[in-house]
Amino acid sequence: MPEMETGPRIVQACLTCYVQDLRKSLHFYADLLGLPVVYRFQNTNATGGAILRLLDSGTFLELIETASGEAAEVDASHHLVLHFPDEKTARLGARRFVDAGIDPVAPRNPYWQDRAVVFLDPDHIQLVLSFGSTLSM
Repeated sequence: MPEMETGPRIVQACLTCYVQDLRKSLHFYADLLGLPVVYRFQNTNATGGAILRLLDSGTFLELIETASGEAAEVDASHHLVLHFPDEKTARLGARRFVDAGIDPVAPRNPYWQDRAVVFLDPDHIQLVLSFGSTLSM
């Protein structure tokens, strides 16, 4: 395989999602999924947000509450995939959602049908808890 040319070194990545209700989103991602909140903030337009750490690296999920309190537009392409080391670990993570009364849903992308457990977050973004594949480069 030919060597790829590399660009500038990236040291952090942040995925930003606009949410309707920050409290509900923090319950979903921090309390149920277990992502640590590393920073909370209040914007000048009376909206707030939080940054949660993904993995043990410089990858973050930023949740920003919309000023209007309306949900951001979400379509079938909106999903967050988290890869677990195996099916048992993914299903242990899924159990926390089920115990909180959140049922799994069918994945919008059929690829995940037998490779993941999928839930809708409070803003209808699919959270895909993958156990069937990881990226290997």
